[in-house]
Amino acid sequence: MTGRLYLRVAEAAAACGVSKRTLWSWVGQGLPAFKVGGVTLVSPDKLREWLENHAVDHGQTDKIVDEVLSGLGRN
Repeated sequence: MTGRLYLRVAEAAAACGVSKRTLWSWVGQGLPAFKVGGVTLVSPDKLREWLENHAVDHGQTDKIVDEVLSGLGRN
């Protein structure tokens, strides 16, 4: 991602290709971040780890949807 120790929220968002609002949402969902002198910082390593732990397995998602729809008699 980068060789820097920490990224500002805007930099972390840009590195992931998402908006600052989305990055703030991730912080609210548990992405580790901390404030120093009024600046919120995110570790690139922690960001990468958090993203990997929250990746969606679309195959698993499809399976769950199929099971739910089957239970509703729609499949």
